[in-house]
Amino acid sequence: MNKEDYKVYSDKMRKSIDAVNADFASVRAGRANASVLDRISVDYYGSPTPIQQIGSIGSPDPRTLVITPWDASILKGIEKAIQESDLGINPQNDCKCIRLAFPQLTEERRKELTKQVQNASDNLRSAQMSMEDTEDQLNNYTITSPISGTVISKEVKAGDTVSNTAGSTSLCTIYDLSYLQMTVNVDELEILSIKEGQSVTITADAISDRTFTGVVTSVSKAGTTAGGTTTYPVTIRIDDTGDLLPGMNATAEITTASTENALSIPNAAVVRGNYVLVTKDSPSAANADPSMTAPEGYVYVKVTTGTSDDDYIAVTSGLQEGDTVAYTASSTASVSADGQMEEMMVVGGPGQGGGGSGGPSGGAPGGGPQ
Repeated sequence: MNKEDYKVYSDKMRKSIDAVNADFASVRAGRANASVLDRISVDYYGSPTPIQQIGSIGSPDPRTLVITPWDASILKGIEKAIQESDLGINPQNDCKCIRLAFPQLTEERRKELTKQVQNASDNLRSAQMSMEDTEDQLNNYTITSPISGTVISKEVKAGDTVSNTAGSTSLCTIYDLSYLQMTVNVDELEILSIKEGQSVTITADAISDRTFTGVVTSVSKAGTTAGGTTTYPVTIRIDDTGDLLPGMNATAEITTASTENALSIPNAAVVRGNYVLVTKDSPSAANADPSMTAPEGYVYVKVTTGTSDDDYIAVTSGLQEGDTVAYTASSTASVSADGQMEEMMVVGGPGQGGGGSGGPSGGAPGGGPQ
């Protein structure tokens, strides 16, 4: 409902209140009251005219009203109008004026008046309450959004009638662009490694020159199974959104674990049993396992591994700075087909390659960040 409709409704309510007030004024009690004549009109030259507009009304005593018309020819018309009204008093016409004598109230008349006053009071209160409700609605006409944000789309325009029933059309869509959310579906084999608070690296197809950082805010336990594979939705929040916009396609890489200041070697350098092939002149060769047969010039040492990604794995013990690690393209201990073996020098400091970042990644369903 627009403001014009409210104004019409408000005018109707005000008229209702005025009508009830007139009812109060027209109640005939035991005293003379000129207001009882307000609703009586006289046929004056073909037009219904209120008595107050064709003469003067006086009250010489508390129980008498005297109507003196300015045109004596209308006395008969005034007398007839009063007789045909519901006033209940017989007018006395002395050819100069009309006298109305109000009789003393009887007990029956008092009860009747009490009912009239109570009914008029109830009607007045009902009209006042309706008026107050209308004014409150008009004062609260401004619609306030439950959140601060940017209006993305509007479904209605000024002047449209909007229903307040459940399931009705929304007025508009508002996004809080102070942060964005995206949801990725994580495979059941990896979901147990995902925890709230883990860091996420995000890349967007439309913004190739920058990566964004997010954090896992929710890991749902309600999985969806399709094609024999179950996935679980993981919600990620992005505070520094840069040029990201709702609906962009994006990819997320969740860091499930990380290691600082660790020795790292290629995954292919670790063979079954957690052994690593090193040159005989490496410092860690002193801890060689004599039960393992190694190629000429190399020995196997036992290591303890830690965090890994697709390319590198951290070694927490068994190797030290200065060791030369040998490995082939496969994770076996054999020499490659051309008889050559790749070697790398282990140095101290942060892990090489991925350094422990890893875990599932995937684009947000339905078009990326939300």
